[in-house]
Amino acid sequence: EGVGWGAIALIGTSERFPTEMLILVVSLNIAGAAISAFGSYLPAFFAFFIPSTIPCAIWGIAFRDAFPESHLMLLLMLLYIVAMSGLGIRNNQGFKELILLRIKASALADDLRRQKELAEQANLAKSHFLAAASHDLRQPIHALGLFVGALRGVQLPPEGVHFVDRIEQSTIAMDSLFRAI
Repeated sequence: EGVGWGAIALIGTSERFPTEMLILVVSLNIAGAAISAFGSYLPAFFAFFIPSTIPCAIWGIAFRDAFPESHLMLLLMLLYIVAMSGLGIRNNQGFKELILLRIKASALADDLRRQKELAEQANLAKSHFLAAASHDLRQPIHALGLFVGALRGVQLPPEGVHFVDRIEQSTIAMDSLFRAI
């Protein structure tokens, strides 16, 4: 396809300078469009771009003495070829960076998913541990509550009743804390 567009630049004679310039402009614009179309893969870009621009340079060399503007046109064509090649290479680098960023983002998303699963498993294990620990620690508190109830049935001096009341309040507070956990 690039050869076809490049060959258009060779059509014409030196008597039709405006027509040839129009053909050159169209051919070079189509060659420049190869940046966005093929820039992601450099071999495809250059396989289209070089065959479509080299004939323009050949035309400029062939007619360099036919027109006073030919030398300037040839210089501009060569500058165009170099600049567009550089843009094609830059487009390719940007495309590669984009692909690498997508790969990294995908890897980070996978890692985040794994970390979330690990955190959920750890949270579940913590909940099971706290439930088991709460059950095991509540048994002595319940026993303490039974002892407090038994002490209430025993005749105690006023100071002993005061200590039993304090023990009972502490037992109720600990039981509330375990329920909260």
